[in-house]
Amino acid sequence: MAAPTGIFYEIAMDATTASLDSDTERLAYTGDGEVNDGGSNDLSFGSVNIAAGAANSALNAMLWRVSAWNSNTSITNFRFWVTENFTEAASKMKWVHCMLDATSEWVPSATISSYSAAPNSGWADMDESEPSANIVGADGSATTITAAADDTLEAMVMYAAIAASEVLGTYTGTATDYDLQFSLKFDYS
Repeated sequence: MAAPTGIFYEIAMDATTASLDSDTERLAYTGDGEVNDGGSNDLSFGSVNIAAGAANSALNAMLWRVSAWNSNTSITNFRFWVTENFTEAASKMKWVHCMLDATSEWVPSATISSYSAAPNSGWADMDESEPSANIVGADGSATTITAAADDTLEAMVMYAAIAASEVLGTYTGTATDYDLQFSLKFDYS
């Protein structure tokens, strides 16, 4: 049978916890639009000026949900990582994943410091090769999403920490000399 397909939606940074705290709301949520690699709605981190040294991008966030189960009933073992990255090893994608349930870790209109302490796990360097399972369902504990109890993954909140020596350019998808792309993999049955 065909693999399930999914869709990423950009979360509006000012989205309230109340607009994301149930599976029904999350499944209907379209936020700032579908994130795709076709150029119509890339996940934009804005411009970063490193003229005075290392600098950080704006925050951005997205969630993922199943768009078509294709006769499957279960998805598990979620792995999320940056597939294509910056040219300098010191430049990193930083991320934190947030529960989106009634005890949400999501912070509306957050800044980088908003996710630096409890209840969030703090910023981590995003994996640059396929990791073991590193993200779960929106409640923060479900390792499986099922067709019977459909939901999304946690919010993936990210920013780019750019080294002062980074090569200047526009980093986008895999269509340029400067690639920046994320991957999500999962097991299904």
